[in-house]
Amino acid sequence: NLVELNISDNELTSLPNSLGKLRRLQQLQLQRNNLHDLPEGLSKLTRLTYLNVRSNKLLSLPESVGQLSNLQQLSMRDNLLRTLPNSIGDLKRLQILDVQANRLTNLPTSIGKLENLQSLTLRDNSYLKSLPVEIGKLVNLQSLDLSENSLNTIPGQLGNLNKLQTLDLSFNQLSVLPREFWGMKDLQILSIEGNRLARLPDSIGRLANLQSLNLRENKLVSLPEGIGNLSKLRVLDLYDNRLNKLPASIGKLLSLQNLDLFNNQLEELPPEIGLLTNLQEIDLKSNKLITLPSEIGRLNRLQDLDLSGNKLE
Repeated sequence: NLVELNISDNELTSLPNSLGKLRRLQQLQLQRNNLHDLPEGLSKLTRLTYLNVRSNKLLSLPESVGQLSNLQQLSMRDNLLRTLPNSIGDLKRLQILDVQANRLTNLPTSIGKLENLQSLTLRDNSYLKSLPVEIGKLVNLQSLDLSENSLNTIPGQLGNLNKLQTLDLSFNQLSVLPREFWGMKDLQILSIEGNRLARLPDSIGRLANLQSLNLRENKLVSLPEGIGNLSKLRVLDLYDNRLNKLPASIGKLLSLQNLDLFNNQLEELPPEIGLLTNLQEIDLKSNKLITLPSEIGRLNRLQDLDLSGNKLE
């Protein structure tokens, strides 16, 4: 009659096949042991909704994991997985999948069958260089973490994820983003920190609901005029790029509260900066500013202004 079983934080190296006899089990916690594999008997736990095997030493998952037809949450964070079984796509009710900090080199195309998936975490799989186009079929996905991988390209099909609200692409090797990428109309938080982007397209302005944009540590030399269409943007982080000017359209970001331009090459600011009446913090240190536009005096809500390390006279 057991419904929940927690045997985490032990020194288990294996589990018996008889575990499968616990037919009524709904939650199973196995985190922080020394498990190298999972028994085939696990597949008989068809009422299981929650499975946590994080922080073990798993090298692979059995194909039979796809028989856990009621599984909603699966955490495999901090293991040694190099791949996921094709049967992962059979987990039709899965809502949360966490595979952070493994050694994945690829994802099976069957991942596109997880039609109810809402959160997918693939962070810190440093051998992962590409994604299958089928990832664009995860139409109910709301959160996607792809940071700290080795991605040098992403499929344009990501733009089909119309319900996506949070996307983290930080610390990859991206130098360009596909044209279709900018179709995620519900996206609110986007981080592309620590990549190799030299430019952004005007179509960035299509992200109409974007509230936070992190572009730190790229190679941007300019911003497109289209950035001014991000009318809901509150945080814009451009720390450590190569910007030598800002477009006049930046004055249209009327919701902006925090603007970080630390360590760029700015020699002047457009007068339109004075239109950002909700701005509370602006970091301009370590640029090449000689003077400031008088319009900056209109920023009545400004609380923090850092101009250190410039050439102001």
